[in-house]
Amino acid sequence: MTNFYTSLLFFGELMAAAALYRLLAGRISGTQRALVLIVLSLLFLVQLKAHPAFLAATASYAFLAAALAYAFGRFAALKQGTKALAGTIVLAAVILLLVKYRFYATLLLGGLIDFKALTGFEWLGLSYMTFRAIDLLVQARRAKQAPEPFTAAAYLVFFPAFVAGPVNRWRDFAHDMAAPPPPMTFEELRDCAQRLGLGVIKILLLAEIFRINSPIGLASPEGLAPALLLLGLFCQLAYIYFDFSGYSDGAIASARLFGLRLPENFNHPYLARNLQDFWNRWHISFVHWCRDYIYFVLLRSLRIRARWMGDLGANLAAIFTTFFFMGAWHGDGLNWLLYGVYHGLGMAGLVVGRRVLAASAPGLSDRLAASRAFAVVSVLATLSFVSVGLLLTHDIGFARMGAAILLGF
Repeated sequence: MTNFYTSLLFFGELMAAAALYRLLAGRISGTQRALVLIVLSLLFLVQLKAHPAFLAATASYAFLAAALAYAFGRFAALKQGTKALAGTIVLAAVILLLVKYRFYATLLLGGLIDFKALTGFEWLGLSYMTFRAIDLLVQARRAKQAPEPFTAAAYLVFFPAFVAGPVNRWRDFAHDMAAPPPPMTFEELRDCAQRLGLGVIKILLLAEIFRINSPIGLASPEGLAPALLLLGLFCQLAYIYFDFSGYSDGAIASARLFGLRLPENFNHPYLARNLQDFWNRWHISFVHWCRDYIYFVLLRSLRIRARWMGDLGANLAAIFTTFFFMGAWHGDGLNWLLYGVYHGLGMAGLVVGRRVLAASAPGLSDRLAASRAFAVVSVLATLSFVSVGLLLTHDIGFARMGAAILLGF
């Protein structure tokens, strides 16, 4: 994962930038604070991707989205605003599709544009910036209040969360930017330093220990015993957790140095008792964004426009579609679509199973929930399901052979 949070040079620059921002914040206006944050963020981002077109595209996208959000908030009373908002969201999705997902673009659009060949650079961080842009546009329209443009642009390019989240929300960012941050206490600085250090340990030590014992990098699982392959998949899950949560620790602590909050991304996912519990604990900010902007929106639409599906049918369709999107977002290939299908079917099965259990054996679920033995079995079953699904993060041939090994074929 491309990030700052294992670089000694970055930590020095971070402390200097945070100190400068805190020093200036109480002496300048809110708009000026946002401008300072934009400049500092772009200076950090250019270190990740030095291509001048990357910086120009990122800044242009941010200011255009901020201007559109201002317009949607300023003219929210206009009836045409809803259609304009929908069109803008579709445009943002198409840009993301063309830039980041060549396989999907080829399937849907015939591969009319090869963005990388056209521009010569990869647009780092665009998917997370798209999530924030959609949240900004929707919230401006709903609140019927035009956001301050430079604060909105700062929200979109804020460097700690730019590459891989967490997916912070406009309302929280605007609240934190409404007033200058208070002077940093020793305890706050200590906590930030400890969390930055924890992130480094996770990424450089713990994640690497599990990575070298996982099937990552293997061309094929051929010859592996089922138990060894399953253990390797458990190690792959642990690697992803430590690598990604270490990044999140660095992002959250870095933002806190500027007096800004980022949401937590993980909450002990290895203790999850079922698939729903797992996704409430894993990559939380992304899952909550998908819940708010895909699941709830689709569920409301289906309940109104497809009443024949019933409440259960609408719920299952919304769940499956949401997880299909989540799988597709994770990577550009057929295997990632199948990854979304795998988790969508798993979640739908959980919902149906709960309904059947509640109807056929009332009270049994409560008794099972109180059982420690059942809790242990549930945790192991959940981690096994999620780990086996990681076969689909490899190519289709690898996944097919791995599934055959685990099934004993």
